[in-house]
Amino acid sequence: MDVRLVRHGKRPVSSDKNCRYGSSCLAAQIVDQRNAIFPVEVEIRKDHVNPPARAVIGPKRVGLSFTTAKGAAGSPATLTIAGKTIEGFSPFTWSQALIDAGYPLLKSAPSTIALNKEQSDQVAALQVEKKTADVIKILSDARIAADPAAKKIAAIANVDGVVATADGSGATATVTEIAAGSADKAKINWPMAIGILFIMMIYVTMVYGPIAAFLVELFPTRIRYTSMSLPYHIGNGWFGGMLPLLATAIVASYGNIYAGLWYPIVVALITAVIGFFFLKETKDVNISA
Repeated sequence: MDVRLVRHGKRPVSSDKNCRYGSSCLAAQIVDQRNAIFPVEVEIRKDHVNPPARAVIGPKRVGLSFTTAKGAAGSPATLTIAGKTIEGFSPFTWSQALIDAGYPLLKSAPSTIALNKEQSDQVAALQVEKKTADVIKILSDARIAADPAAKKIAAIANVDGVVATADGSGATATVTEIAAGSADKAKINWPMAIGILFIMMIYVTMVYGPIAAFLVELFPTRIRYTSMSLPYHIGNGWFGGMLPLLATAIVASYGNIYAGLWYPIVVALITAVIGFFFLKETKDVNISA
């Protein structure tokens, strides 16, 4: 499945006050679904857009790959999914397009909310002024007032319509909300998943078993603690600790959700080369001096 996002001209403005970038925020909400494997291609114009890495894609919330595309300056943000093109930024429209295309971890749910006369008039006035965020707030308040156990309207939602009651005492609003779906647990291969975890634990024990003796034998006794502690913590703290940040930055830069794997692969290869050529055997060497 092919999904392409083209961004040109000025950054679109999101109605969500907590979101700094319009289409970038949507991308964050789209990929912020756990356990998703949905091969897509999102294209973003790089020459004028530099959103935060997390706003584009988060590897631990893996789901969408993306690339960048260029177009005429000043043209609207454009999303293309499986040959269908949507011009102009709209979190709801873009999310709904992904759902229609088969994205598994987003779902849409319609609901109705009863409004009294005052709320109905306020909603009508705000719709004329195109203040969608304020309309959603009034609808959320009305829903919770009718049912305290109810939840607020989702961050991505669309007011499908507001129909006045026959007696004019209020109105009924129809809202469609976009919410996070969940992985189908019936499709999980539990024996395989447990087996892979077991194998990875074996690899860890293969490293941590001999590492203590190996590090101790590398240095003379009088400088052992300093010599062992410094490289050990540089390796674990700096190279290991920077892994999430650098892997996320690589993914955000190249767009491929697997590109971040190059960081640990390269570090492992460098370690192997250095260890093979420069670390000497300490057998029969006096390290107590």
